[in-house]
Amino acid sequence: MENIADPTYRREPTRCLGYCSKGYVEPATPQEEAALDQNQRSVLKESRRLDKKALLLMYQGIDESTFEKIFSAENSKNVWGILQNTFKGVEKVKKVRLQTLRAKFDALKMNESENISEYFSRILVVVNQLRRNGENIDDVRVMEKILRSLDRKYEHIFVAIEESKDLKAMTIDQLMGSLQAHEQRLQKRTQNSLEHALQTKLAMKEDNEESRGQRGQRGRGN
Repeated sequence: MENIADPTYRREPTRCLGYCSKGYVEPATPQEEAALDQNQRSVLKESRRLDKKALLLMYQGIDESTFEKIFSAENSKNVWGILQNTFKGVEKVKKVRLQTLRAKFDALKMNESENISEYFSRILVVVNQLRRNGENIDDVRVMEKILRSLDRKYEHIFVAIEESKDLKAMTIDQLMGSLQAHEQRLQKRTQNSLEHALQTKLAMKEDNEESRGQRGQRGRGN
């Protein structure tokens, strides 16, 4: 029985995985194996043991779809080669995906019909995708991107935030709060302007109606 307290046992996974890259030479025929001397047989036996253990360690670390690619491999060296080629392909796909996401992030711009909350949600979806794919993108870069890509109606608040606040001392939530407060003031100002325009229009309509009534009375009097 193997003693797990033995330092040699604890180093066993490292020894096993060493066989993944270099492998060992299996005798081509039973006759060739029978011709080995005692020392060669001992080395072969240990190599087979380590190879099987290396296979077990690799099997434990892969998913079902990857296992389908390697289950017919004869030894750990072959398995290791298949895994390397598989994950090189994964890295290439990841690299292309990152390039696409970077371009998408750079092209993001606030639509005129969007509000602050909607734009933040849209930009953070892309940021989270970038981070999940290994991109190192900090919050300051995200906030700088947001400020630079706001709709023109936010231009003066962008300048004010940039001049008065250190983005390194802000969070994305704080920036969103500042922009939403400005958005609400803009909406209130727009609403007041519309109400004033409506009241002016109604007053002019009443004046016109009153003028027409007075002209009608004068016409009947004549």
